[in-house]
Parts: sequence; structure tokens; C-alpha cells
Amino acid sequence: MISPNVRDRLPESTRSHGGGNVSAMDAVTRVPPPYNEPVRQYQPGSADRALLESKIKELAGQQAELTMTIGGRPVMGSGERVPVVQPHNYRRVLGEFGNATDEDCRSPTAPRSSCARLTCWPARGAPR
Repeated sequence: MISPNVRDRLPESTRSHGGGNVSAMDAVTRVPPPYNEPVRQYQPGSADRALLESKIKELAGQQAELTMTIGGRPVMGSGERVPVVQPHNYRRVLGEFGNATDEDCRSPTAPRSSCARLTCWPARGAPR
């Protein structure tokens, strides 16, 4: 039950008649029915499992170039290359990225507004 002093502060439209419960709702009241993707079965020998295993083998032989976005364009940083590995298998390299340098942000394709925050960080010092 809502205490009397709180009930008095509620708008008239949200006060219930006698019970003290708030009855108004400010939300969408018609919730669409849930839709789930099909449930797949991955038992040994199933078509779904064979498709999954073939895709895993295909991706295991590839390494991704992980770029950053500067000025809306994907750019590989020209700094030191850093390998990205699986957390549970550090010998398996998934890809690599290049650290950004000041030159990357000063390139003619990089807008000044998006890189100004990156290059001025050392000058500002640590946050307080």
C-alpha cells in the first residue's frame, strides 16, 4: 500500500480507487508476440553439425586484419602490430591490428574533429 503522503503527490489519473495501488501505465501495452530463430540440433551426424564444423574449419585457417575507423573509413594503424588471440588458446592468432600513431590522425583523410581528442590526451594528463 502506498503511504498517504506519497499518494497525495501522485497525479489524479494515477490514483486508484480505495486500494492505494498505482494503476496507470506509461508504456506500450500491446507487446508483439515473440519470434525466435529455429532451434537447431547439433547431434553427431546431423546436417546442422556438419555445416557448423565445416565453417569452423574454414575460419580456422584465416586471420583477420582488424582496422580502426577514422573519418568513417577503415584504416590499418601504422604503429606496432598487435596479435589478437583466442582467450582460451593463446597460440591461435585470430588476427592483428596496428596501433594508431599521430600520423594516422594527421592524414588528410582524417577529419580534425574526430582525431583532436586522440592526439591531445597526453597533453591533458590523467583524469582527476
